[in-house]
Amino acid sequence: MHLNTMKCLSLAALIAALPTLAVAAEPQGVWQGLIQQANSDVALRLTFAPQLIRLHFNEPLSCDVPARFLKADGDTLIYRFAPSVNGGRFCDGVLNHDLRIKVAAEPKRELDLVFDGPRSTWHGRLAPVTSP
Repeated sequence: MHLNTMKCLSLAALIAALPTLAVAAEPQGVWQGLIQQANSDVALRLTFAPQLIRLHFNEPLSCDVPARFLKADGDTLIYRFAPSVNGGRFCDGVLNHDLRIKVAAEPKRELDLVFDGPRSTWHGRLAPVTSP
């Protein structure tokens, strides 16, 4: 009887750990690529820090905004945009919107992201910046 109890407890511990095994790990370093909506493309650079991303949107948006880690939902990481660093209509307009990031499986090492901007939904794919 004792052996069956131990097996049941071990199985219960394994089942309890399964949701945490499916959670994506937070990326690290600097990532860049293009984001799009309708007919607009904008270069984006992300810099990851613990529990935080710093986003730099190139021309024509020309603004910087942080996003704080909110939660993991399976293999998707969700961040919430904070107040912009240098203002600008676009970056001010994403305040309190969610940024959803999905880490692509190896070997590509890419990030797929989606977020709602002031007027439309943006999406893109970013790659890590490698040092020469």
